[in-house]
Amino acid sequence: MNRAKDSVVKPRRRSLYRQFISSLFIPFVLVFLLAGAGTVLIGYHAQRVKLESERTELMSVYARSLVKPLWDCDTATLNGIVNALAYQQGVADVQLLDACSGQTIAAGSNAGQPDLTPPYRQLIYHKDSGGRSFQVGELVARFSRISIWTAAVDLLWRYLVLFVAMFTVLLVGTLLVFRRVVDQPLARFRNAINMETESRDTIQRLRNLPTERQNDELGDVMAAYGGLMMELDSRYKRQQTLAQCASELLATSSQDASPLIDVLERVRITMDADRLYLAENDINEAGEFYLNYTFLAGRPFGPGSSPADFEEHPEETHWAGQFKERRPVTGTIAQFPMSDQQALRRRGVRSLAAFPVWGHSHWYGFICVEDLEDDRDWSASEKTFLQTVADMIGAFLENANRQQQLATVIDRLRENEKTLMRIARRDPLTGLGNRIVLDEELERAVLRAQRLSLHGYVLLIDLNHFKPINDTYGHSVGDQVLRITAQRLLDCVRRTDTVVRLGGDEFVIIVEGSKERPNLTALTAKLTASLSRLQYHDGHTMAVGACIGAACFPDDGTSSDTLLAQADKDMYLKKTLSGQGRQA
Repeated sequence: MNRAKDSVVKPRRRSLYRQFISSLFIPFVLVFLLAGAGTVLIGYHAQRVKLESERTELMSVYARSLVKPLWDCDTATLNGIVNALAYQQGVADVQLLDACSGQTIAAGSNAGQPDLTPPYRQLIYHKDSGGRSFQVGELVARFSRISIWTAAVDLLWRYLVLFVAMFTVLLVGTLLVFRRVVDQPLARFRNAINMETESRDTIQRLRNLPTERQNDELGDVMAAYGGLMMELDSRYKRQQTLAQCASELLATSSQDASPLIDVLERVRITMDADRLYLAENDINEAGEFYLNYTFLAGRPFGPGSSPADFEEHPEETHWAGQFKERRPVTGTIAQFPMSDQQALRRRGVRSLAAFPVWGHSHWYGFICVEDLEDDRDWSASEKTFLQTVADMIGAFLENANRQQQLATVIDRLRENEKTLMRIARRDPLTGLGNRIVLDEELERAVLRAQRLSLHGYVLLIDLNHFKPINDTYGHSVGDQVLRITAQRLLDCVRRTDTVVRLGGDEFVIIVEGSKERPNLTALTAKLTASLSRLQYHDGHTMAVGACIGAACFPDDGTSSDTLLAQADKDMYLKKTLSGQGRQA
């Protein structure tokens, strides 16, 4: 089997540069041939016109010189003039009809050949002093035809030299441009992808690559890829941690040691936090309620303070009201009351996230994650993860119906997994699908169109005047504008169409059609009219227009990148024609 695999010859790898040159070579040669053929035909026609004029003038000149010898019947002079005309370049044969003697004088040796022009005839008249005109003879001459191949050879060698020079410059210039603009960034991108992605620092370097070397579209793709890999890596680790924690909690019997310290340490490492602890509700000997800091993972609270010393955490007394309502407490230190800030600063806390631990119907306490280094904004997926951990611990602490509670947590875990998957496919601001949904839906739409001979459109929508709204009224108003825009787009299309947010103020609509193409003009007019309606936010009136570019599938392409590029080109052309490109 291995020998069979080794014997398979891999196809030779073709670089982008070679593909570009090979794709450009045939059109370039065709352009050269067309330009050369056109030049040859034009030159040939111009040469014919020029020679026709010269020959007509030659016949007229010789006809004037023959007037007097013909009138005087001077045969010797006539023979000399006819022979002189026959020796002119391009003259094949000459005949002179002498009216005086009634004879014909001929000269030249090419008579009867097929490559001669029709005869050029020139009647010769003599005018006397009285103004009377007498025909004294007729001059007839034939010339050699002009060869188009002679004109072609004379012109094409110049164009051949020019073609070779231009193609050489193109090869060298394209090579230099590809190495700088394409090959080097792609090499960095390839090396970044091939790096070990288990290290958070390595993925962070992947995000920072464009700022280190090159800030362009490819750099943006690299940064976005790094961000996506970081997010997917974090989500995967959180899902893996949840599965491990659930397995440990489910496998623990009443005789085993508590797995909570291991669970908390695993969660702390996953969250990349400095400290994580579980605070359980308890009653002291005097019957007073207090929090017992049972399990601690990470850095200790500080010298001289015991984990069970509630006096070190006075801010958590009024958190109980939120915990009893099953609401978390999260934020940076600056977002807490001044009294809480003093206590948190003594513990070196910069940001924290505390989630209540509930059983089936009882509040057992809370878990708290603390970051001592950074002012951290807790993402929605992180909050979902920590709340799931808190619910799992609550189920573990539930003594009455432990197995039932654990099954409930597992069900919730599955729901959270689905939620995380939906989050990965949805735009959090507008609720529309993201680029993943766009690629999947567009691939299915193109396959259906190809199978059923249908036509559809990809509409790329770019909002006008959105940046001034963000700059003038703030990002919160800009977010409201984007949400209303998304809803208006949904109202304008059919349920079978797909609306996604590509990013920023760009949206994409996939319009599936039928045997005949959909009415694109009516749809774009409807979309433009809907998006141009005034919006009112916080007492401000805003006019948001849009520019729409379209690409037809499968005519304009079958891949997402090709169709989006065609739609973007169409949108840019419309912006240029309408003057919006200059305003932007």
